[in-house]
Amino acid sequence: MKTEERLGTVERESICAFIDILGFSDVISNGPVDKRKKLIELLYLFNESAADLSPNVQNLGIGVHMAPSCQVTTFSDCIALSVPFDSPKVRMTVGGQTIDSMVTVSSYFSHLVNVIVGMTWNALKIGVLVRGGVTVGRLHHSSRVIAGKAFVDAFQLEKKAKYPRIEIDPVLTKMKDKLPNSGGDLEYIFDEMIYHEHGRYFLNCLGFHIGVWRDHNYYRQRDRLEPESHSDVLARIVKRLDDEYKIIKRKGDKTIIEKWDWFMDEFQRQTKSGHWPQALGLKK
Repeated sequence: MKTEERLGTVERESICAFIDILGFSDVISNGPVDKRKKLIELLYLFNESAADLSPNVQNLGIGVHMAPSCQVTTFSDCIALSVPFDSPKVRMTVGGQTIDSMVTVSSYFSHLVNVIVGMTWNALKIGVLVRGGVTVGRLHHSSRVIAGKAFVDAFQLEKKAKYPRIEIDPVLTKMKDKLPNSGGDLEYIFDEMIYHEHGRYFLNCLGFHIGVWRDHNYYRQRDRLEPESHSDVLARIVKRLDDEYKIIKRKGDKTIIEKWDWFMDEFQRQTKSGHWPQALGLKK
């Protein structure tokens, strides 16, 4: 079989995200042992937050529950995630009848967005910033290999983002009215979680955090630790960011300082407005 034919059987239209951990190389090369350890633990946590691509359709006997997961690949300071840009059907038996249950693109996309938001906040807990790009296109993504135009475009979009933020390809913003919706997921994502700025689109990771705290306390309880309040965790994140910001300024790299200046201004702006009803401890 020719290479073109073989690729044609394994590539599919996919939504692909490329995430870069900023400052990773410097820490891994020159940072203290405890910080290097935290970065590696962060990569393991990123892998835990998603699994191999699966519709995760559960047969409850009288109905079905869907909790799709995305495909994830990590390599050094980079994380690639993808979900299919179609609505695959899953055949199952419910109540004695065989049915085809459809997992919509909106369900997959919603999961992908929530994973990225979670990644952003988990990085902030150790004073690390992330930047990324999300697009759609041809992609081959398995547990061992990732290749395709969507990956290349997401990588280039991440570089274009410049500051620590997640840029969304405008092509994705045009899909809202053309795809099967699930439970209003698309309206919520495009109307609430994506914002427009100077002709470009970005994911509002800092403005949405409810699921982050749920996951935070899930991992704490798994490790037999007591749950923490939102405001306590946020206060600790603020202190960690402030400490890291001081270190960055002392090093004097103007390019890195510019990124941190932008982020700290954005972080302060977000914590004083928007979707922060539970962050009362930070508003003092």
